[in-house]
Amino acid sequence: MRAVLGPARAAVMKKLTRFAVLTPLVFLPQEKKIAIERRLRGREQYQKLRRADCVIVSFGKSGRTWLRVMLSRFYQVRHGLSERHLIGFDNLHLRIAAIPKIFFTHDNYTKDYTGNRDSKVDYAGKKVVLLVRHPADVAVSQYHQWRHRMRPNKAVLNQYPDKEQHVGLFDFVAREP
Repeated sequence: MRAVLGPARAAVMKKLTRFAVLTPLVFLPQEKKIAIERRLRGREQYQKLRRADCVIVSFGKSGRTWLRVMLSRFYQVRHGLSERHLIGFDNLHLRIAAIPKIFFTHDNYTKDYTGNRDSKVDYAGKKVVLLVRHPADVAVSQYHQWRHRMRPNKAVLNQYPDKEQHVGLFDFVAREP
């Protein structure tokens, strides 16, 4: 469907599908809604994972966007693409088949769909790059992301503290999700 619709329309369809599935669930208990949304996101990620030529896995705030911009620039220069073309999974591959389909993930939701919580079997047969950053730098960046930029739904979905709580950096990092 993605190749037929194009990347922008496929993104809109994904959001519309998520909206159509989740809106009728408004009366369910919060835990149930979260589980369903995580499973839906996991399904979306699993589909990309299956189609990907390679996977870049990172914890949030580890430099994924920075790496994406650098890789995009490499392909822009190599294939004469405009600077406005950034890797968005398979969008550059759809333009030029020699560019791989690169799936960037934090590995948050796939296990909610596949049930493989204690295994990385979902990644079998894939070229995987693990992107890492110093844990202290990640912790500080993640804290500021949660405190100042994170959407409320994303905080609930990923079990972050309520923003109204006055959680310090140490308590934020040391908490059990």
